Amino acid sequence: MDAIDVYADQFLVNIGPWGVTLNFQKTSPEPPPQGAMPQVERVATVRTSMAHLKAMVIVLKRQINNVERETGIQTDVPTQVLSAMGIGREDWDKFWESGAQ
Repeated sequence: MDAIDVYADQFLVNIGPWGVTLNFQKTSPEPPPQGAMPQVERVATVRTSMAHLKAMVIVLKRQINNVERETGIQTDVPTQVLSAMGIGREDWDKFWESGAQ
């Protein structure tokens, strides 16, 4: 079976005592009607264990830090987007500046 190749610009995370579900979504390219939320389509669901998710976070952080260091290009997320996700700018900066390289 071939793996599917998808693009996502949104994600939802559900964590419970028995595992984790990651739902990846993409936003419709069509602008929504005035006052309406953009339409989204679920493109993939990944289920895994909490241990696997935590390992993935470390590996992803290490890879991102390596690429940014090697290219000299720092990727940032606007404060407004962080706020919408409930992440303070200081928490964001602390996470990316912290140890695990």
